[in-house]
Amino acid sequence: MERFWKRYGRYIGAGVTVTAALVSAAGSYQYYTGYVEEVVYERLWSSVLYSVIQLFLFSPTVDTGEATPVLYEVGKWLAPLCTAYWLFRAAESVFRHNVAAIKRRFSSGKQIVVFGYHESSELFIRKLKKEDRQLQVVLVAQGDLEREKRLNLERSGFLVYQMDILDQELLWREDIIRKLCLHKAEEIVLFYEDPTWNFTLLKFLADWAKKQEDAFQYKKGRERSCSIWCEDATMKKIIADYYDSLEGIRPWNLNLFDMPELTAMELFKKEPLYANCFQWALENCENREKFLEVVPQPHILIAGFGRYGQAVLKYAVLTGTLSFCSRVKRHEKLRVTIIDSQAQRCRETVEAAYPRIDRICRISYIDSDIGSGRIEKALFDLPRITYTAICFSEQSLCVKAMEKIRTYLSMAEIYERGREDMELQVPVAVRMKTDGAVIRYWNEQQGQSAGVCRVFPFGDNHEILTRENVIGYRLEAQAKAFHENYKEIQTCITGIRPEDEKKKDREALWNELDFESKESCRGQVLNKPYFQKLIKVMGALPDREAILPLEKTEFLKMLSACPSLDMLAAMEHERWCVFCYATGYGGFHEDPGEKRKIHMVKAGDKTYYGKVHNCLIDSWDQMKADERVNATVVYDVCGIYSYSQEDKI
Repeated sequence: MERFWKRYGRYIGAGVTVTAALVSAAGSYQYYTGYVEEVVYERLWSSVLYSVIQLFLFSPTVDTGEATPVLYEVGKWLAPLCTAYWLFRAAESVFRHNVAAIKRRFSSGKQIVVFGYHESSELFIRKLKKEDRQLQVVLVAQGDLEREKRLNLERSGFLVYQMDILDQELLWREDIIRKLCLHKAEEIVLFYEDPTWNFTLLKFLADWAKKQEDAFQYKKGRERSCSIWCEDATMKKIIADYYDSLEGIRPWNLNLFDMPELTAMELFKKEPLYANCFQWALENCENREKFLEVVPQPHILIAGFGRYGQAVLKYAVLTGTLSFCSRVKRHEKLRVTIIDSQAQRCRETVEAAYPRIDRICRISYIDSDIGSGRIEKALFDLPRITYTAICFSEQSLCVKAMEKIRTYLSMAEIYERGREDMELQVPVAVRMKTDGAVIRYWNEQQGQSAGVCRVFPFGDNHEILTRENVIGYRLEAQAKAFHENYKEIQTCITGIRPEDEKKKDREALWNELDFESKESCRGQVLNKPYFQKLIKVMGALPDREAILPLEKTEFLKMLSACPSLDMLAAMEHERWCVFCYATGYGGFHEDPGEKRKIHMVKAGDKTYYGKVHNCLIDSWDQMKADERVNATVVYDVCGIYSYSQEDKI
């Protein structure tokens, strides 16, 4: 009812007011023509109009007790009620903002400030308000906001300010600071589309918090967070490095969120890239010691390589390296196929982001419009697809691609059965920005005929823009918990138990890490579901407290005698190598002092430029045999035990 009144109340009010005017006019006309003896007909309509105006002004022209028509009596009550309604609306528009601001200043409830107004930020704050009606939400819009839009937001319970954040003098004005009550906000979201604007505002907020530390009212047990929308990898690193460099107390826990990456993360959470490959291996492998050899590497097809397609590739690279020793024909290595009408641009984008992409996966490009008949032929020349993500920004292209890929998968099921003995139901994820009604209808129509694939929508902003993703940022919370567990397990190496030393809290441990180490923890979280399933298949792990403190030589002998743990550790080392190559590393350098510095690296007949690392050795056997670095093998084993442990978030 409340939503209905917000949407149609203005029109209902206008309709009732017009009705009141007509009823008042009709009643006044009846009164002056039928109830008044002497009427000057040349002045009749002037009298009627004056009477109607007086009714709306709470001052009827007829004295109380005189005989009047029924319509006049109705108008005598209805007209002033309409006037009162519109006066209330006018007062509401004038004073609502001031009342809400005063209430917020003296309130002790939870408050959040969101900088930046656009479609996504409005959707986000409306979801927040729907989940918690007591939450006080302040929206700071850049520039002028339409009056009707502002009133609509304020009637929905938001406090709206308009200011130019690029005006540094304006930002520092005390009256602006007092209005925003930033010291009372437990959560701040910088939601501007330009990441440099968000950085400017973050720097101002950090400088202000440092000067106003006493007024910030820190309370024990209460965490404050600052979430920043940033889709540029370079700006992410700059923002993170700047915040890590701050001296003294950091006023907020910093979260960086990225809409395409959140979408890709939700996609692979809903439907893991490895799921059907893993299940097929379970059904076709009797010898668990050979399990990793029969796990087929995924072959993901990405149709449309814009921002969302690139995010899907990134997460596929970080979560798709299942088995470095797979022996499944044509699926020995992770494969990616990209369909885009600008394949050369896609190739350049990939090579710029992943200089060692050939080490990570095999990637193919189909330079064609999605409607072209060349696509099916190109796909038949490649290994069977195990996963599809359709990421076009134009929704009609997504639907067209969905139908074309389903047709191909049906044909492949018939004609490739003899060439590749792999029966997999292929997930086909179709990006739908708001609602997947088209996909649901299509599935209903297809029925059993769609058995070779399972089509489902992803990327609905209503599902992506949640408090957990933007403010809590689930991946961030999981990475912090994972790192805490990892540090606890590491204490087994020295034999010093956490209770024997001054234990740091989770945030302190996390803040000690640099940007790259934090990214590595996030990569481990992405791989954790797969490793947990793999550990169950490979069997129980040895007691960590018995093996981790072993001297290096004894530890390496223990690994040789425990092939399951050795294989899992090799998988973890491979995952770390892939992460390094995916984040700009060029390769191995024997000097530990040159770690993370830029070098020219020769690999075969190719030359790469990038960061180097003395442990970036692709071969696990070579890694264990190299006396310069094999002492670090134990940390790969620590990672395996971290995967097996549940995080307390």
